[in-house]
Amino acid sequence: MPVTRSLQEQVIAVHLENPMVLTLVDLAAWISRHSVDFPIVQQLPEAPPVSLLGSPDQMQIQMFGPPPLPRLLLRSNDQRSAIQIQNDRFALSWHRTEPLGDPTEYPGFDAQKAIWRGRLDDFESYARERFGQAPKYRLIELSYVNAAPLLVGGKARRISEVFKFIRPEGRRLGAFNVMWTEPILPAVTPDENPGVITCQFVLGTAPPAIPVLAYTFTGLISVTSGKQYDVLLDIVHSRIREIYETVIFQDVS
Repeated sequence: MPVTRSLQEQVIAVHLENPMVLTLVDLAAWISRHSVDFPIVQQLPEAPPVSLLGSPDQMQIQMFGPPPLPRLLLRSNDQRSAIQIQNDRFALSWHRTEPLGDPTEYPGFDAQKAIWRGRLDDFESYARERFGQAPKYRLIELSYVNAAPLLVGGKARRISEVFKFIRPEGRRLGAFNVMWTEPILPAVTPDENPGVITCQFVLGTAPPAIPVLAYTFTGLISVTSGKQYDVLLDIVHSRIREIYETVIFQDVS
């Protein structure tokens, strides 16, 4: 398996065209259905829906009102894997358990995609049993959350040693926040928005008071193109990987 020092979390999610009318009974059924593989149950705040808006040069994420029920998070015993269900989405995630900056084995994109596909099939099976039809999706999401320690071996690391866009002779910074978006694919028409990658970098602090450069890559792609889900996910992953290799030094990975 690949080894990483910076990756904290990976999430693969689908966003539904029409939110399901979930009840507390449904959440209880999901807890029972996955109690063997994901016995640790948590409740998370509602995550607002997201949408692709604007032309390819004006891509953004728009947030709406919260859904009526919170997200249900089910974790594995080792805390590394989790599934999330909310009335408008379904997600699978992988999480680091080792201390920040230590090497950890990450299953890799292909392995995670295969696991996600299996869990998604189970989600669709439940929806057919409960609502009489499989859900239809409007967006597929892939995100990678990373954090690079800026204090290594007692020596402070420059942002320019992590982030290729910053010149080495730059000034000492007390705060740093950069965000940009890039299209996933060229739009067929000016009004079409097939997908977007959002990249965000920020100086922060991780327990116990470790200065870090946190950076997140989030890809959203429309499923209206007629391509299979796995193909769309591959497209998003390839673009994120391309951007990652362009802006991050390899010894930080």
